[in-house]
Amino acid sequence: MNTTQLIPTVIDEAYATGVLTSNETNPTDGDTVKIGAITYRFKSTMAQAYDVKLHASLADTTLANLVKAINGTGTAGTEYFAGTVAHTLVTAGAVTAHATTITARTIGYASNSIVTTTPVGTTLSWGATVMVGAIGGSLNGITINGDANGDTVYSDPIDMAYYTEAVAFLNVTAHAGTNPTLDVSFEFSPDGLNWMASGDAFAQVTTSDAMILKRLTANFGRWVRAKLVTAGTSPSYTLALYIMAKG
Repeated sequence: MNTTQLIPTVIDEAYATGVLTSNETNPTDGDTVKIGAITYRFKSTMAQAYDVKLHASLADTTLANLVKAINGTGTAGTEYFAGTVAHTLVTAGAVTAHATTITARTIGYASNSIVTTTPVGTTLSWGATVMVGAIGGSLNGITINGDANGDTVYSDPIDMAYYTEAVAFLNVTAHAGTNPTLDVSFEFSPDGLNWMASGDAFAQVTTSDAMILKRLTANFGRWVRAKLVTAGTSPSYTLALYIMAKG
């Protein structure tokens, strides 16, 4: 038996981003912003790693100091605490229109799992609670975050010309969102360019996390790809998808 593992990717690729916006009011001493596992703290007198210098009055200058702390640029000890190092997962763009855009360092869907926690304080806000917009890269064991209305992801094509039987395994290990749904189906193609639905699909996944099995139709049409559709309000699923084929 030959086994092929399906690792979904999207042909186009993009980096995850997040937007942090100021209401043009300076943060209060002790307010925080969290990106992934790192918490940045605004302080008039800095005392520990990831403290960011709070400007006396200019909110955009304070936000610019945060940008420098995230990127590890600027003057350590003046704009941020000297023990601070650049964030390993993201970079921050220059402050424009009282906002900075945070961009993942690594391309692909995995970066959609980077959490942008609601800031402590009332002067700063994120556009979403996680980074969004990344496509491409492995989906096995990572989280697919749909936007407010869901998302559609296609896998890379798999050449099934030399196989006569195949089964697919979908392992969903976590979910989130309001009334989330996940539909995983398969499409066939004679040339890897023109696609049609095969009629093979897993039962819709909602809020039950489990491993489920699906046998694929024997007439593969040479190329096979998976189509993953999330729906609901801010749906999120952590999953792995595999194909075992015999020829």
